[in-house]
Amino acid sequence: MTSEEVAARVDSELASCKGLDGSHGIHLSNIGGFRVPPTRRDFKDASTKSICSLWVVIDERTESQTDGYLVVFDESSMCFGLAVKGRPGQGDSIIGFYGNLVETLNSI
Repeated sequence: MTSEEVAARVDSELASCKGLDGSHGIHLSNIGGFRVPPTRRDFKDASTKSICSLWVVIDERTESQTDGYLVVFDESSMCFGLAVKGRPGQGDSIIGFYGNLVETLNSI
């Protein structure tokens, strides 16, 4: 997939969204401030002890390189999931996959 195709997937899911839990301050009215251009990054997967390449599409704390949740997209399973930013030298880690974008955002 290309970055543009991933962005279109995010757009499509948001267009059909009826609402977000918003417990971390992300709502439909402000989600644009948390969206980032889809970018591939490597994440540690503790369950399989492997590295996986995923698309980052939402950054809960864009001002921080080491704090906050990332919403990621796995093109092989077509699922969205959550990851956490790692400390310098530790790398980012995947928490898990939740299915669609809204379920993932509501799980934060």
